[in-house]
Amino acid sequence: MIRLDLHIHSRHSFDGSMRVETILRLALRRGLQGVAITDHNTTAGSMEALRILEALNPPLILIPGAEYTTDEGHILGLFLKEPLPLEKRVSPTGRLPWRQVVKEIREAGGISILAHPFQRRRDLPPDLLAAVDGVEIFNARLAYARNPFALEDAWEAARQKGGVWTGGSDAHGPAEVGRGWVELPVAPSAGLEEIQDALKGPLRVGGRGSPPFVESASQARRLWRMKEGHRLPRFLLKGVWNVTRSCLYPRVWGRAWEKERRSP
Repeated sequence: MIRLDLHIHSRHSFDGSMRVETILRLALRRGLQGVAITDHNTTAGSMEALRILEALNPPLILIPGAEYTTDEGHILGLFLKEPLPLEKRVSPTGRLPWRQVVKEIREAGGISILAHPFQRRRDLPPDLLAAVDGVEIFNARLAYARNPFALEDAWEAARQKGGVWTGGSDAHGPAEVGRGWVELPVAPSAGLEEIQDALKGPLRVGGRGSPPFVESASQARRLWRMKEGHRLPRFLLKGVWNVTRSCLYPRVWGRAWEKERRSP
């Protein structure tokens, strides 16, 4: 059995705080057997992690990936054998046509996953759900999503679609790593192809929600790095609300969540 966190951001994301080495060290310390580094619109974090793992050879699986911003939300590309060509044509905060993203992920040998698809809505375009390979069922930051049914909606969409199911923390800072995961019935020595196949079979997905203030922390990093001073008033109001929710409602955002698929 292995446990993987399949959604983590490094400093290669405009709103991430962690060095790639820090992510790998925290994953080992928290009992994970593998991670996917999924920075915004770039595989740079994954490529750096591969170089580190080749040099040090720790007992950790690295699934190369990225999180692409599209005109229909975020799409994770996992098991990418190479950077997507579109990475050269898009800014860190740019939006891409979702069909082009799904196409290039496949051409790079990867799989496409809808990331936190119901964070701000309750339905999806049918052609989008049909086109991707799977759904991220648990994301630790959805515990305080605008749509309070975001996790349940993702679960229902995944049951409807079948295919690949994943889970991850969506970590942008150290405290979040490992708060979302998927468990697969394969050996720690399994190769990437075996792991990819296992994501379509029996598995468990779950975790524990992250406190709302982590969103404000990552947004503060975005404002600083992208020089988005015009967003400061909205950021301050949302920040106060997130800190308040973090203090008053820990039983809401911090509750454990788990789902199991017993057959493909």
